[in-house]
Amino acid sequence: MKFIEPNVTLIEEKDPYKKIELAGRVCYKSESKITDDSAKKFVRGLIKSTHTAMLEHKVFVFEIYDDSAVYTEFLRRDNYFHVTSEIIKDKKGYRNRVIASASVRAICQRGINDPIYRAIYKEYPDVCYNINPSALELFDYVDVRIIDVEKEYINFNVKELIEHIYFTFRIITDRGVTHELVRHRPCSFAQESTRYVNYKDGISIALPSGYYAKPHYVQEIYQDAFEHAEKCYKELIEECGESPQQARAVLPTALKTEIIITTNLKEYIHILNLRYKGTTGNPHPDIKVVAEKINYLIKAQMRNHPLNIENILNIDINSREYRNV
Repeated sequence: MKFIEPNVTLIEEKDPYKKIELAGRVCYKSESKITDDSAKKFVRGLIKSTHTAMLEHKVFVFEIYDDSAVYTEFLRRDNYFHVTSEIIKDKKGYRNRVIASASVRAICQRGINDPIYRAIYKEYPDVCYNINPSALELFDYVDVRIIDVEKEYINFNVKELIEHIYFTFRIITDRGVTHELVRHRPCSFAQESTRYVNYKDGISIALPSGYYAKPHYVQEIYQDAFEHAEKCYKELIEECGESPQQARAVLPTALKTEIIITTNLKEYIHILNLRYKGTTGNPHPDIKVVAEKINYLIKAQMRNHPLNIENILNIDINSREYRNV
């Protein structure tokens, strides 16, 4: 049995295939199988097995010119898309510029005739899987291009940045913390699976916050419980012939797990309000440790942003002023 400390790292991988592969392999703890050319094959395997939830960890952002605003309305009705729009003036006059963002999975569900689907199919065909025609073939006039918000930041207002900047974090914590995290919407998750990962060679425990500050006899009670759970799990696997998905019933809540979370800055503001700042009541000490690390990493990223908007995490996303931007 090993004791580990909670940890959070920012995943900065830009390649769609490699990022999706990493998310999928964390679930099965098969990261050692990642090679320079394994990503596309792995992604196609996910699609073939309909394990398309992993495709949610690659998000594309689009700039769309839709002067009729009809296609924009279709996007707004899609719960898996984030959509902002404003009237701008360029060489062609006043135009309706739309910024939309969504995961690969959400985009593919719209069908091959959708202008956004066609945009990613042209660049990344191996992540596309839904070839069923949609009802949107009439929108050929819509101008769509994939953009990098971080590179084209100067063209966007604060609300557009909050809605369309995404972060993906790899979090090492216990399963109690992840039970709280996965309640947040809209987010995408990929978690180490106790159904398929076999811990017969020993479990890892994410230590409760303040563990070493507790009296020695309290630490011993914790450790006895962890060791007994490990012993029972191993006996169920090796002596009783139980599978990992059956034997996991005796594993403790403090079992170390890894989870990848992807969502936009707007949702991270909400998560941090609840899990770090405690705006609705005191957060659990263990999730507060994780949230504090997320807060630090996002601030570090925004501190380096050319717009110097480090305090963006303090914006009230529920205010009338924000909604009316």
